[in-house]
Amino acid sequence: MKILLAINDRDLLSSLDSILTIEGFETDTAFDGVQAISLLSRKNFDLAVIDEYITLLTAKKIAETCKNEFNTKTILLCDKKTGDGFADAEIKYPFVSGEFISIIHSLSGRNADIITDDQGEVNL
Repeated sequence: MKILLAINDRDLLSSLDSILTIEGFETDTAFDGVQAISLLSRKNFDLAVIDEYITLLTAKKIAETCKNEFNTKTILLCDKKTGDGFADAEIKYPFVSGEFISIIHSLSGRNADIITDDQGEVNL
């Protein structure tokens, strides 16, 4: 599974990139929304993880582009869950790596135990 990480906090980006690599996922990283869209247009991604604080483009714009133009699933990292449905799943800060990986596995079809409701809330 190929995952795009669109996160402008370089420490968080590096940590999540390392975790996903250890888990066997292939990743690419973007530090802002323009880089994210550029990568999306050049490569095929199965999933995009988008920080709500991404710069230059909004997380919502990136998620909508993922869904409408590239058929890429999305996870929004956020302070407060929006429930507006523009992302396939939302993870509220702070989160632990196990929660993050469980949701990634769920969206990749590797683990059927994680289910999101119609508002994108994760039910463990």
